[in-house]
Amino acid sequence: IPMIIALTRFKQLNNTQRFLSYLLMISFLVEIIANLLWYQQMRNLAVYNSFAIVHFNLILLIYLNQLGKSWIRPLKIFVICFNSFFLIDTFILREIDDFRYYFNSNITTTASLVFVLLALKYFHKLLKEIKYQKLEKNPLFWISAGLTLYYSGTLILFLLGNQVNKNEDAALHYEIALAAWGLNSVFNLILITTY
Repeated sequence: IPMIIALTRFKQLNNTQRFLSYLLMISFLVEIIANLLWYQQMRNLAVYNSFAIVHFNLILLIYLNQLGKSWIRPLKIFVICFNSFFLIDTFILREIDDFRYYFNSNITTTASLVFVLLALKYFHKLLKEIKYQKLEKNPLFWISAGLTLYYSGTLILFLLGNQVNKNEDAALHYEIALAAWGLNSVFNLILITTY
């Protein structure tokens, strides 16, 4: 729904909303590809693991576009460090099959922490400003609210993601995975709604 709204109103959107629209379009495409692979009984985790880096960079572009010059250097450092960590973790620290068979919880956990800290820093900036703002009309407020709710709610899930996969008891593994990804879906709906 947010992607359809973004596409129908694309010419009226500001830069922040356009970056968010690109994120929504890529996310929609990732979900289609992942579901097609799933229905073909093929592994789809490589699609989600690849999306993590794209998602991180687009979110940071949104913040770079909206925040003052004092934020440019720290955000660029985040981008360089995170992208380097992604490459090192994916191609050096892990076996190449891990990218297809395991959820990259290191990358997602790191991104989660960065997003929550970034959103909290943005809220702190809003509180320090003297001028009155209509927060309901501020796209970055809603993006930050969604990121805070989603990533603080699913941080433990991402942190423990691969530990669940290593569990020997198949029935217990299935029950835990079902509950965890159900919780993820609820938080994801909240995130998409804020978008």
